[in-house]
Amino acid sequence: MTGAFDNLVGIRRSAEDNPKLEKIAFWLVDICVSEANTRKKGFNFDAWSKRDRAKTIKALYGDKWLKYDFLNVCHDVLDHADWHLKVFNRDTQLLIYL
Repeated sequence: MTGAFDNLVGIRRSAEDNPKLEKIAFWLVDICVSEANTRKKGFNFDAWSKRDRAKTIKALYGDKWLKYDFLNVCHDVLDHADWHLKVFNRDTQLLIYL
């Protein structure tokens, strides 16, 4: 699953460099966040975005890419724990790797 999260970072960077890709990047991150939100009770984007770390990121960089920052946290909280290789379903993983 680390590969999927690494690819998401690459997708974000590509979209930051080429604004024409933003629409696809935001569409994909919405899918990923919606799946990650269901994995661990109490751990979801809305709850995380109210925490100090998210507030700091938002203050420094704005909230445009905040969902990608949340997925970076998901990598540690979910993938390196009980949800290893199961954070995203197969179809979403295929989209990430395309």
